[in-house]
Amino acid sequence: MGAKSWYARLESRWGARWETVPEPAPDLFRLRTQVTKEIAASRPDVWAAYATEGCDHESGWCQHIVGAPASGVGAKHVHLGPPSPPYGLRTVLYVEVVALQEGYWITHQAHAGAWAHEETWQFVDIGNGRTEVTITGSHVRPHASERSEALRSTLEQLALAGLNTLADRVEGRA
Repeated sequence: MGAKSWYARLESRWGARWETVPEPAPDLFRLRTQVTKEIAASRPDVWAAYATEGCDHESGWCQHIVGAPASGVGAKHVHLGPPSPPYGLRTVLYVEVVALQEGYWITHQAHAGAWAHEETWQFVDIGNGRTEVTITGSHVRPHASERSEALRSTLEQLALAGLNTLADRVEGRA
């Protein structure tokens, strides 16, 4: 009887040697961003300009996924970035609409390699035929960067550029 328990312990130790030890999950670093712009047009007009343009204005950069809806929850597309020096590698970005309330807000999730970004565009009437559009983002990476404030600034500049493009389009400047 003592030999059986000794053997069971030995077998247990031997079996443990063959089990793979999972690598520890990386520490995830979350960076929050927010940009707001007031646009001189009504909310339905701003939403219409946002919804009709989509990503098609970036010809060659945005490709819709066959079989996925082109708009609404579940809409999916892939962005293929330009070749980057020195080897000509391209950024591939998968984007999916994960939540939506037509005319009021939309949430996208984007994934590219080691990072993910979730972004919500919110459209709010502020009176006098004007609309406030806010983009709130959450950027997730495997680890914190020493340049996190530079990354936050870049992400907010990209969001502001998107808001400026939308404002130009809806206010008739484009």
